[in-house]
Amino acid sequence: MPKPGVRGWGCALGACAALLVCKVAKADFQWALSQFDAGHYEAAHAEFLALAALGNGNAQYNLGAMSLKGQGGPASKGTGVGWLLAAAENGYGGVSADKLQSFKASLSEAELHEAQQVLDVYGHEALLRTTLPSGNLVCPGLASDRPRPTNDDAIKEFTATHTAVILVGFTVGADGHLRDPEMHAALSDMTADALAPPLFELLLRSRWLPQTLNKVPLDRRVTIIVRAYKSSEGATWQIRQMDKLRTAAEAGDVDAAYLFSALRRFDAPQAKEDNTRDFMLIAAQAGHPKAAHEVGRRFDGLSLCNKGEDPRKFPWLRYAAAAGETSADLDLAQALLNQAPAAEQLTQIRNLLQGAATSDSYRAKKHAVALLAASPVEAIRLPAVALEGARALSSGPIQSDPQMFEAVAAAQAANGDFAQAEAQQQAALTKAKALGWNTRFIEERLDSYRNKKTWYGDIFAGPAP
Repeated sequence: MPKPGVRGWGCALGACAALLVCKVAKADFQWALSQFDAGHYEAAHAEFLALAALGNGNAQYNLGAMSLKGQGGPASKGTGVGWLLAAAENGYGGVSADKLQSFKASLSEAELHEAQQVLDVYGHEALLRTTLPSGNLVCPGLASDRPRPTNDDAIKEFTATHTAVILVGFTVGADGHLRDPEMHAALSDMTADALAPPLFELLLRSRWLPQTLNKVPLDRRVTIIVRAYKSSEGATWQIRQMDKLRTAAEAGDVDAAYLFSALRRFDAPQAKEDNTRDFMLIAAQAGHPKAAHEVGRRFDGLSLCNKGEDPRKFPWLRYAAAAGETSADLDLAQALLNQAPAAEQLTQIRNLLQGAATSDSYRAKKHAVALLAASPVEAIRLPAVALEGARALSSGPIQSDPQMFEAVAAAQAANGDFAQAEAQQQAALTKAKALGWNTRFIEERLDSYRNKKTWYGDIFAGPAP
């Protein structure tokens, strides 16, 4: 695990004997500090605790200082020293090993037990088991080659007319068709709303070689980088922008750390040189919602062989969703659904989907609308909320995606407007045929709407090629 105690990210213990809450320029860490400075110790404690659960050594140190002083909770020497020991294990270097040993030696047997209770949950070894990404996060048997286009004319058409560096995600189907595009991040002087429609339209027309698991083609969610240089200055422009991002990231700018890390991992061999500095993990542990979401997504590659969700993804998705990253609402809801949720979890899933339905993320909104309208799990269906999200989708800039029209059709049908459902489903069918998709399931839903029947199930599951 990379150490957070680098310039701009760490903090140091003063020469005086008293432990002081350290000041670090971070996103939600900074908010917690502002609460501490204002004397709102309970609020500060809650945020530090949330970050400590992600392995933030600085937050753990601050919890130790607060516990020793009785700020935000009862004073406890054992718990306080436990937090200091956990902080050291997780990269905080502001307390010397000798001083930590001195603190530990001063504890009574009962206090040592309290310290160990903290380490058993928040120490580095404990977090490697429950939270931190480590080792190979790719399923054995998965082909090492990523899905790749059989023809990149569509991408070339986009790159010839724009200057941008874009991370875009999508699903490459076992049939070689691309579906479900999603903007992750971009360096550009254009907004995502302006970039997404032309890029999505061109990508949906492309064909790909699918990835295989034990030589069997499968649907696979991937992320690629699209570099668009409409002039000869484009490559130089990108280098300048990346240099600026790295400088800002090293100075502690979590937004820059997130974007630099997201883009840099596609730049070999430079990315290999940065392996000792996982800026994405650092930004996530600092409380950056998008970075936390991306760290949670790192575990998706294991779901194929585990035949279930890796439990380490949940702390990251929960933090990102709670911090307002509505696209994480969708991923968390879907991960919970994949685990056959208990009845008490269904309300949580429904609430997460309501958040996703109001998201600025096109993909999150689309999937939330589909689930709230047509989920096979009746307890999470909310037709009125689905319809509101569907109206936003249908008036939005993305008009080339058959799945968007399918989601809107499902919402119309769930609210009893079968004439509109039929019209939207027919539009989905027309666009899907133009793209060469297998349309059997799309046609089945169209027949249901023509017969004034709702359809329940996974709208975006396609038949095998």
